[in-house]
Amino acid sequence: DKLRQVDLLQLMLNATISDDVKITDDLNDKSTASKQLHKDEVIANMLLFMIAGYDSVSTVLASCTYVLATKNDIQEKLRAEIDEQEWNDDNQLSYDIIMNMSYMDIFLREVLRMYPIAIAATKRECNMTTIVNGHKIEKG
Repeated sequence: DKLRQVDLLQLMLNATISDDVKITDDLNDKSTASKQLHKDEVIANMLLFMIAGYDSVSTVLASCTYVLATKNDIQEKLRAEIDEQEWNDDNQLSYDIIMNMSYMDIFLREVLRMYPIAIAATKRECNMTTIVNGHKIEKG
């Protein structure tokens, strides 16, 4: 018996239905009502997760690069902290060492605070001038 890795992809694959199931656009058709996913739904969801993950990482890296390019003092402090660390034989830092780099942690948290990833997703706009608990909220 092989152990299966339980992750989102595996759970979605376990929930797939075969291609021979009748797919219809009729929402009232109870014969096709199922809690299972079609193979195309799994593929579309995995693609979405990969793109969303890539986009957020690239946005954070771009923000970090911008801050480092415009703030020499921050760049110097971060470089000094990195240079102080003990590198392994493959010229890489271990996970434990990176997790203990306090200035790196502060830097990343501050960049995420200054340039939040989900700002576009959380933007709200009032459709019409409204009064809520005595406070006037203008349209727009």
